[in-house]
Amino acid sequence: MSEDSRRLVVDVDALVKLAHWSLLGELEGATGIPPERQATLESIRFRAARRDRKLFRDAAVADYLAVALSQFGAAWGPDAEVVTRLQGIAGLDAGEITLIAMLCSNPKAVLVTGDKRAIRALAAPGLEDIVERVAGRIACLEQVVLSALDRLGVGTLASSIEPHRDLDVAVRCAVPRPPYAVELEVRKGLLSYIEDLRKHASSLLYE
Repeated sequence: MSEDSRRLVVDVDALVKLAHWSLLGELEGATGIPPERQATLESIRFRAARRDRKLFRDAAVADYLAVALSQFGAAWGPDAEVVTRLQGIAGLDAGEITLIAMLCSNPKAVLVTGDKRAIRALAAPGLEDIVERVAGRIACLEQVVLSALDRLGVGTLASSIEPHRDLDVAVRCAVPRPPYAVELEVRKGLLSYIEDLRKHASSLLYE
């Protein structure tokens, strides 16, 4: 697969958490896909622009995300048949269904999601053909954070997460407060969540 033809689509949950942690640049770090080839659901652009208090604890976080989104490319259309098939599947909301269907319509796309429940739901019996189409193209939030650990170091990572560490249970447990963050332990913690997800949906996860 040509590196310059790949696209990245990111769900709202992952974007909002990474924005609060000032780690949006790690999307490219984790995947090698630059912002101009990244996309997301259009609704988040408007919510960031109006600093939606249901999503953002601080106006500065919303502004940071809005600037990042201004560099994103346009989203592409989902596979309508996949949208229909996934409707009503427990654990998949309308946004995740659209994103998975976007993967199906673009075989060179990768998805970053903060919703592990959706990944497990997609691995349910009866969806094997869809799983085959998106195999190896879904990255969970912990994979992005692990990449950030490699790139930034444990001190910077822990300090970035600290102000809003309660936003994600897995990340909060894996990344202690800055004075107590030890790289080996943080790495082991993140990998434990990633490997647990692989047990349920091994073929789906991005390498």
